[in-house]
Amino acid sequence: MVMPEGMNGRELADRLRTGKPGLRIIYGSGYASNLPGKDSTLRDHESFLEKPFDPAKLLRIIRDCADITN
Repeated sequence: MVMPEGMNGRELADRLRTGKPGLRIIYGSGYASNLPGKDSTLRDHESFLEKPFDPAKLLRIIRDCADITN
């Protein structure tokens, strides 16, 4: 996700987690060079989905995130 003021997806996830520490994050591939990618180290409760993706894979990742309990 590319956002104003130079924020990237990882920074947004960090901000959102300040109020909700167990929040699950699904990153999608994109075109910005400072975003986590398939070779990046993912943190706890983070997943990566590379485009183009199969709808079944998207559903599986969402299901996996929803099934995890704190």
